[in-house]
Amino acid sequence: MNPLLRDLDNLHGTIMLVGGTDSGKTTLAYALFDALVTAGRPGVAHLDLDVGQGTLGPPTTVGLRVSTHPDRVWQRFVGSISPRGHFLPAVVSAFRLQQQALALGAETIVVDTTGLVDSAVGGVALKRWKIELLRPAVVVALVAGRGRELLPIVAPLRRDGRVRLIEQKVSSLTVPRPQEQRIAARQARWRDYFAPARPVRLPLHDLIVWNDQRLHRGQVVGLLDADGLVLALGLARGVESSTNTLEVLAPPAVKCPGAVRELGLGNLTVDPATGQETKLP
Repeated sequence: MNPLLRDLDNLHGTIMLVGGTDSGKTTLAYALFDALVTAGRPGVAHLDLDVGQGTLGPPTTVGLRVSTHPDRVWQRFVGSISPRGHFLPAVVSAFRLQQQALALGAETIVVDTTGLVDSAVGGVALKRWKIELLRPAVVVALVAGRGRELLPIVAPLRRDGRVRLIEQKVSSLTVPRPQEQRIAARQARWRDYFAPARPVRLPLHDLIVWNDQRLHRGQVVGLLDADGLVLALGLARGVESSTNTLEVLAPPAVKCPGAVRELGLGNLTVDPATGQETKLP
């Protein structure tokens, strides 16, 4: 058993898990959430910030679940399967979902972050500003090998009296997943997500669209409500210029197209039949 699961009385507030790819963050996040709920902790939340391999929503989104609302998941749209190049929407979405959790009465929030920790591609900056914005009471660093990968993140936290830092070795039971396996898993999720999809027509003149880029066929779009939360994802099929209407392929979750108030534009296209992704230029 992970030592954290025997130390639940000392885990309060926002608990952020950081570590590289295949460090066991997601497994630990689920175990912590379940243990805290089982222990009778009121208002436990699980915030999943992995836009590529997340478990609380389709790729390109971040997700939230709260123990007091077991049948609901809240999602926000980042628009990419990697936070690289999308740091601002990734950080803002994390903060907005944390605020959602607090508004719903969550007292303990378990945050599962992405595996992007390499300073050369912005991983340290991303973690720094997430920590600055979410203000975790506890940061759990899952350290692999000699710990050099996380040193630029944990070294400042060792001197930061505002945060309790817990450093743990990555479990020997953790099984690395090759990149090809990660891609295949995501393709399967895309296929499953869009398998029941149907065409939906959206009047563009009624929608908030912040980016005026040209839409591409198959482009992933976020169908967002008035609060910026994801109603569903869609795949753009085309715009009928005479009526200024966008047709998207979307799952049945979009029962009322009128509830869609904002359109988020992703940076990739997806083939619904194969799940194959193509990044847009």
